[in-house]
Amino acid sequence: MTFFDLRPLLINCRKVGPAMPSINMWARNIFPAMKMLAVMLSAGFLLTACKTTEIAQPEPTAIGGQVVLGVASIDIINDYVAPSAKPYVDHLYAPSPAQQLSNWAGSILTPVDNRGNLLMTINRAALIEEKIAGGEGISSLFKNEQARLVRVELEGIFSFGHPDGNRSATLTVVARYESSIPQDSTPAEADTIRMNIIAEGIARFDQEFRKQLGSVTTDNWPFLDG
Repeated sequence: MTFFDLRPLLINCRKVGPAMPSINMWARNIFPAMKMLAVMLSAGFLLTACKTTEIAQPEPTAIGGQVVLGVASIDIINDYVAPSAKPYVDHLYAPSPAQQLSNWAGSILTPVDNRGNLLMTINRAALIEEKIAGGEGISSLFKNEQARLVRVELEGIFSFGHPDGNRSATLTVVARYESSIPQDSTPAEADTIRMNIIAEGIARFDQEFRKQLGSVTTDNWPFLDG
């Protein structure tokens, strides 16, 4: 019986073909790529969440119709003096909140009697703007955070007088409204938001005025409700 030595063939077989990479080398190559993919997916999720979680703006308050008053004339005095310094910014806008409040009175309050007077004194018509502290961490990089808080503060005193029976009534109307400006707003968009805040403040002033006027009206005066 003849025996063949196969060891040289086995040794040569080991040397044929390219060397196979080890498991450790494969892991070192694939794990960094997996980490990068995870970061990209996380960033995409944050961006998607940012786009779908924007704060809805409330519907603007409507201003009512004409208010018919039992007086012959209306005088409007603006006693508010803008500080012209931060955080006040009302002096930077025209028409100013005080002028817009005066315009509201001129267009809404309607005198129809042949005697009597209403004196409206504007005590406050301020527009205040303050910075809002930003968030921290990686999530803040993907959020459209609110950068500035803007608030309008309005106050007016209404003094009614009529010679018939020496009738008189006084109202002190106060209204305020605030909202924020996102940090990615353009200058034009920011100005639009400020003007909308002023308009909403005046609309709420209008509501409060009508409420108080109804509470002091007696025998169809000073408000003539028909």
